[in-house]
Amino acid sequence: MLQHIAHRLLISVPVLIGVLLVGFLMLQVVPTDPATVMAGPTASYAEIEAIRQSMGLNEPIIVQFGIYLSRVLQGDLGRSDDLQHRRRQRTRQHDRPDHRADAGEPDLGGPARRRASERWRRSGGAGCRTG
Repeated sequence: MLQHIAHRLLISVPVLIGVLLVGFLMLQVVPTDPATVMAGPTASYAEIEAIRQSMGLNEPIIVQFGIYLSRVLQGDLGRSDDLQHRRRQRTRQHDRPDHRADAGEPDLGGPARRRASERWRRSGGAGCRTG
């Protein structure tokens, strides 16, 4: 039994490396530069290059994959905290009743839209009039 478990664990190592390789290569095919996305639209060329250097994006692909594997083995799965923070900020902004006015957009029936949505939920999703 112990030998069977050891055999299964040994077989799973190449499979995990293969899955990580496929995921890594899929990220390489995306037609955008991760450093540019992380830096934002107002970043200078020097800031983008600094991010590329810190992430190891200036290295050859095989070295980048080695860096990626070492980070995964250390439990570093990326920088999702930044993205979650931006999503939270965006959500907070859109929760405010005047968020469209801040962006220069007209509020196209906000209260009416909420009332219609509540009526639709109360009716169980059946057709209902909005008026």
